[in-house]
Amino acid sequence: MNILVIRLHRLGDILQLCPLFRGLKSIYPSSNLYLLTGEGYESLFIENPDIDHIIPLPEKKYRYWMKNAKDSRVFNELYDLIDDYKKVDFDLIINRQYETGAMLAYLIGGKQVVGGSYHPDQGFFFSDSVSESLCKVIKTDRKMNRTNLVDWSLRIAGVHHSIPSDRYLAPSRQSLIEAESLLGGTIKTGSPKPVAVQIGASRAFRQWGIENFALLISWLTKVKGKTVILIGSPEEMNNSNALLEKISDRNHICNLVGKTNLGTLAAVLDQCETLITGDTGPMHMAAMLGASVLALFYGTAFPWETAPYGKGHFVVFPDVACAPCADPARCREDHFCKKQITPAIVQEAFQVMKAKKEHLPSSGDRSSASLPIYVTAFDRNGEQTLFPFDRESESCGYHATKVSLREPVSLSLIDVNLLEKNREAVIKNLLSGDLSKGFQMFSEYIGLYSQFLRQNPEIYSLAEGGFAGIIESCSRGLHAGDPVAIIDALRYKFPLSTEFEKREGTDRGS
Repeated sequence: MNILVIRLHRLGDILQLCPLFRGLKSIYPSSNLYLLTGEGYESLFIENPDIDHIIPLPEKKYRYWMKNAKDSRVFNELYDLIDDYKKVDFDLIINRQYETGAMLAYLIGGKQVVGGSYHPDQGFFFSDSVSESLCKVIKTDRKMNRTNLVDWSLRIAGVHHSIPSDRYLAPSRQSLIEAESLLGGTIKTGSPKPVAVQIGASRAFRQWGIENFALLISWLTKVKGKTVILIGSPEEMNNSNALLEKISDRNHICNLVGKTNLGTLAAVLDQCETLITGDTGPMHMAAMLGASVLALFYGTAFPWETAPYGKGHFVVFPDVACAPCADPARCREDHFCKKQITPAIVQEAFQVMKAKKEHLPSSGDRSSASLPIYVTAFDRNGEQTLFPFDRESESCGYHATKVSLREPVSLSLIDVNLLEKNREAVIKNLLSGDLSKGFQMFSEYIGLYSQFLRQNPEIYSLAEGGFAGIIESCSRGLHAGDPVAIIDALRYKFPLSTEFEKREGTDRGS
């Protein structure tokens, strides 16, 4: 059986496919598994026993040719590549690159294509129901999604019952040699493993801030006695230099920002105890290597989608009503979510994670109780889930109970009057014909209502049985652009008290 997986760019998205490769090989052990990816990423998978053939596509070069010279060479090279792999006769193509990948899948040809398909007569479309469901939940309201994108990929390929592993990635022997040379004796034999810190991110709103990292790193080195390794891309070198200027004692800091390629970065992370980072490509790399991750999520990042995959990773996430944000550049709250994550909270999360890893008693009285620390685990179906650490069972095993409703931050009490005021405002906008604003306000109302349920357990128990169905019907209404379904749900399906009854006499059209 010949299988082709397509994912061309974005480091984190490519690394999140590692469990898919493992799952495919477990179900089809004699298959030939091909990975079509962007040139430069292939070095990560040299030692991956689950991948038989890697097809590097020089995507950046092709984009440059088409943009700057409109050079016909791109079409000649693509023609040759497609012609070569048409001869393979693929039984299954799993496209995780959507439109571009769908066109490549169509041109190469396969007996079955999932994840996104293309045909000249139809354009881009989904030929499998799982991909269509993923698209709907992401486009309507990401807050409703409780499935990690890794598990979505496994579902799309039909291998979602695979057994989770602790390690999906291994650095090459050459990368280990190069990393040892870069570290230059930083990691001494018999000494504790260092802590890696990713201070940058691809975009400014994803960056936690130099001041925050300076305080955190000083605490790690002076109070916890840790050696810290700074990692990052060449574009982040200015930030790392500015950071080091704010730290007086730099004897226990190894600055590798801008000095690693993907292979050596993997080799460096493979020798670290923990990576502290935002939602970045290196976060997924560390998770696939089996290193523990302490991840900070804010802005557009949503941990139920992209938390580090595996058991026992820790996530700090201020679950405010407007999170995850659609456009941080236009935030009217001065990036309130990011400001909730203080160095003190990250220090606490680090100590809790370390205590759990070493099977030591963790601090039961949490000084930062207003901001939950989430832990990754697997449910009975082998899919990743998140739950607050203070509700974690000691085993933290594969059979953790999946959280059916988000655990929002109790930043302030939500009363019935506020909910009723917001509900009527949503209904008013929907009835006036301002659907775009009405649907956006409804999404915000879901966040407020979830927080209200958390603060009122007696209402939560009343609503929980049918809450998933309510959200699903609302999701369908949003996707179909049907305001009546949303109005009906607001009026008849969201209990605000234990005496909740449907108001049958209300005119639904008014």
